[in-house]
Amino acid sequence: MESRVGSRSIDILNADQELLQSRVEALSQREDMIIAAYRVEVTGHMTAADLRLPVKIYDPEEHYNDAATKWFGLADWFST
Repeated sequence: MESRVGSRSIDILNADQELLQSRVEALSQREDMIIAAYRVEVTGHMTAADLRLPVKIYDPEEHYNDAATKWFGLADWFST
């Protein structure tokens, strides 16, 4: 009888320990999720325009118009 009571006590302690570990893990993952969300938010605003850097801002349409007639970037070599 005492051995069954003792094993139940150990089972309860083990279950409590697993519950505690699960809660700690859930909080840790929540913290990681919040940090990742802030990283995404900050990264999205790290463009040259947002940071007001003194550089020429990339214009995809301008780049397309410059590169549309080039054949693998060799057009500059043959036009000189």
